[in-house]
Amino acid sequence: MEGNMFARFNDMFGDIAKDVAEANVGKVERKVVPFSDYEIKITKLELGECTFEGDYFGMPEAHVWFKIIGTGEYAGQMLFMNKKLVSTKNPSMNGFIIRKFMEFLESLETGIPVVFENWEQFADLMKTMFNEIDGRAEYQLSYFENKGFKDYAIVKRFQ
Repeated sequence: MEGNMFARFNDMFGDIAKDVAEANVGKVERKVVPFSDYEIKITKLELGECTFEGDYFGMPEAHVWFKIIGTGEYAGQMLFMNKKLVSTKNPSMNGFIIRKFMEFLESLETGIPVVFENWEQFADLMKTMFNEIDGRAEYQLSYFENKGFKDYAIVKRFQ
């Protein structure tokens, strides 16, 4: 049974050894990052599930990690977007919610058509897009408050 548990952990968390190694690089002191625009690279782009207890537990959620780059005060700091892709309170909004996140994906300018057919296809799309930008794309990210929530928008892709 234990072997199955570890295989399940490997499936759930992927290549976490890379994340662990990068977490120790530079030993950056974590600061509260204020709302502003930042030059970033995306270090994670995946479809997962919400892990917080409550109405959204186990529901589809996009996980996007942004690493602030450059030489400014917040260089090396991370921002995390965990975007719920469905509404348990108003399911009629699900199409709108997914479409808004698709607009975010389109703003990454990968040249890959952004379509939603089903959850598995959408997860594969996000993996493909991440593989396209990983180590090759940097962006200007606007990090701001929107109706009391943290929000994120790609302003431009740097060439």
